[in-house]
Amino acid sequence: MASVPNHPIDRTRYRRLDRRVLATADLGAVVAALIAVLAFSGFTFDFPHLIVTRAGMSPVTTLGICLLAIAIMLSAREYIRIAAASTAPAAALGLAVLASRLVSDTDQVSGLVASLLPGDSPRGMTAPATACCIVLVAGAVILRRAYPRLSNTCSGMGMAITGTVLLGYAYGPEQIGALEFFSGVTLPTASALFLLSLGAIFIEHRTGWSAVIAAPAPGGGATRRQLLFTLVPPVAAWALLRLATIEKLGMDAAVTLLVIVTIVPLALLVLRDGRILATLDAERQKRAAFLDAHNRDMERQLKRQARQIEREVEERRKVEAAMYATQRLETVGQLTGGIAHDFNNLLMGVSGNLQLLRRKLPEDHPAMRNAIAAGAAVERGTRLTSQLLTFSRSQRLDIRAVEIRPLLAQARELIGNALGPDIDIEIRDHSEGTWARTDGDQLELAILNLVVNARDAMPGGGRVTIEAERLKHVFNTGEPVAAIGIRIIDTGVGMSPEIAARAIEPFFTTKERGKGTGLGLAQAHGFALQCGGDLRLFSVPGAGTTVELLLRETEAVAAEQIRPAATQDDAGLMNAARKRLLVIDDDEDVRRVIVELLGSAGFEVTESADGRSGLEQLAAWRPDAAVIDFIMPGMNGAEVARRAQELHPGLPILFVSGYSDTVALDGIADAMVLRKPFNDDSLQRAVARILH
Repeated sequence: MASVPNHPIDRTRYRRLDRRVLATADLGAVVAALIAVLAFSGFTFDFPHLIVTRAGMSPVTTLGICLLAIAIMLSAREYIRIAAASTAPAAALGLAVLASRLVSDTDQVSGLVASLLPGDSPRGMTAPATACCIVLVAGAVILRRAYPRLSNTCSGMGMAITGTVLLGYAYGPEQIGALEFFSGVTLPTASALFLLSLGAIFIEHRTGWSAVIAAPAPGGGATRRQLLFTLVPPVAAWALLRLATIEKLGMDAAVTLLVIVTIVPLALLVLRDGRILATLDAERQKRAAFLDAHNRDMERQLKRQARQIEREVEERRKVEAAMYATQRLETVGQLTGGIAHDFNNLLMGVSGNLQLLRRKLPEDHPAMRNAIAAGAAVERGTRLTSQLLTFSRSQRLDIRAVEIRPLLAQARELIGNALGPDIDIEIRDHSEGTWARTDGDQLELAILNLVVNARDAMPGGGRVTIEAERLKHVFNTGEPVAAIGIRIIDTGVGMSPEIAARAIEPFFTTKERGKGTGLGLAQAHGFALQCGGDLRLFSVPGAGTTVELLLRETEAVAAEQIRPAATQDDAGLMNAARKRLLVIDDDEDVRRVIVELLGSAGFEVTESADGRSGLEQLAAWRPDAAVIDFIMPGMNGAEVARRAQELHPGLPILFVSGYSDTVALDGIADAMVLRKPFNDDSLQRAVARILH
């Protein structure tokens, strides 16, 4: 079904064509009705001089044409039910005539209808072609909405029958009359039924042939022109035949002129329509090119958007992975911090008792060797807890300006023979005069851990290279800043990308059970982040691994600013006999060891098992300093220290703990931290430092 175009100009043109088509249907119906009315008037009022009546139109034909004309005019105005009521009797009359012709070979229906009319005017019989056309036109009107294609077929057949009669009258009436089917069809009858068949097509102007004819598009215009051209051959042939009949024109000349008159307009019509088709093809190609360009542009945009989405997804994945790693580190850090505290208390008890034992045993005592071995085991346990606290960021670092070259020299001595005879070590130090913000002791420990990892990655031997150089690196500030890179390079088995991506995870290791903790790289990474630096790892399977510690460069510090406070500490130790100390620790073994170590150094020591009882003692007297365990049940060391300094402002505080919360220590004046386990010398010097 044709639809009204969206463009306002096309819509206006479409409506104008609709009106013209409906007007054509109305005009045809009116002319047919006039012909029938003239004939009916001749029958009714006995006017034998009417041309139509003299032509022999039957009463059935006259009545059928009138009814069909009324039905078409009503149908064009959408009076569908009234039009059907008018069409049905006409169809019934036509079918009755055809049935009578078929049964009795005569038209008895026309005679019966004629007997009902007044007057003595001639009343002919209804020809089979006429009855058939009446039925076809009636069917076209009835079927126009439900079956538009069948309706057009009926109308077309009616036009074909009546057109044949009209051409017969134009070229030789005697030839048409010789055929029984067309015998008795008058010229007025054929004209009226032709107009009604055409009107039956045009009343349904939105579907079928009418929609094509009324279309405002180039296709509709071409259809209208070609239909008009179909009138040229019959009209030209009729005119030339008339001229030939009156001997004004020879037959050969008439045929030649007919060909010319037919071919020339046809050629012009073909050229015009061809030009229109060419224009349409050009427009289609232009539109196709535009659509192709538009599609390519959309495809490029979609690809850009897809890449942007991929980048965003990848960035989001990285952020989520970082958040997950941070949350995991925080969780593991809380767990390991608690474990390290309890473990360090155990180590402190063991270490303290070993120190007291070694003081009491002579050097040549057989048990001295066992005590020394046990002390070495305590040191290994101390390093393990230090690693746990470093990667979990639970350890308070002494971050300051550290010169790199002397530190690497000390690290070389610390490594010593740890690599074994099958592994060579090489140091390429390009860091002369460079200083970094870091904790020197923890940096040495991190380098040692990385070197041990490198050794384990070379079971068949190889080379470990330690490089240090000044470079530029982008930290979390987003801009490149001066940095110092310390690389540990091995020639070992290397790592696959999957393993390298997880290498810095805590407790992740590829070593056999019992041969690795998975804390070496995690400790180094956590330490670097605490210093405001970074850690990078590069590895190729079979080609070794490079781990790079990146530390922020800082300005050099004068020698007198970093001079050890040995003299000051010694002065404090010499005055120990005149100093009173309060030791508060909930672990009885650790507290007893601390009290004995300080007592043996000459201090007057009072002890307390928890923070509440310690504060009660402080309310009664003032010590020169307090040694407080950081983690205690009920009231932690930081809270005890704050209340103690409220009672005695400026009271020096020494925290002893393997787990130090730097936030909790904020606001504690004259406080320092001594990490467990410690030896008697470290304890005495720490106490002397806070007392000075």
